Amino acid sequence: TQVAILYRCAPDGSGLRQVTFGSANETFYYPVWSPDGKRLLYSSLDANPFLLDLGTPWNEQTPQALPPLPEKGMTFAAWSWSATGNRLAGWRLRADGVHAGIAVYDLGSKQYQTLTDVGRYPTWLKDNRRLLFERESRLFVIDSQTRAIQPLAPLAGLAGGFTLSGDNRW
Repeated sequence: TQVAILYRCAPDGSGLRQVTFGSANETFYYPVWSPDGKRLLYSSLDANPFLLDLGTPWNEQTPQALPPLPEKGMTFAAWSWSATGNRLAGWRLRADGVHAGIAVYDLGSKQYQTLTDVGRYPTWLKDNRRLLFERESRLFVIDSQTRAIQPLAPLAGLAGGFTLSGDNRW
């Protein structure tokens, strides 16, 4: 059985600290930092993501599980935290591993909003309204309020996500 443990450290490699301590049946993946760096969201196989307070030692807290998606048999794979820290974007994942579209979770209302039935790797833009996402090696922009989708240029060889520059220009 594989166990993945999450660590954090400074950009220069100093201050290495283990932040999760899993058992033999736990694997942590897709860690997503909150904008203020005080919380970490991580996923566990076959479960919705968990929120971890990085200011509290692992053994003194119970990571907060996000609620299940309304659709039976679906899990939420969180990928991006909005700049304001109040919403998470991710994709819905069927039990058979098929991606089932982009969703947003609102931490305040504790509600999910399904934006699309296709796509993955949703990444918030700085305006806290629009997201980039990938579908079949092509990038799209979606407005989380109107759900209007705009295609961008195809990307040859896109096979594992993308990232944005801090100013959203690149």
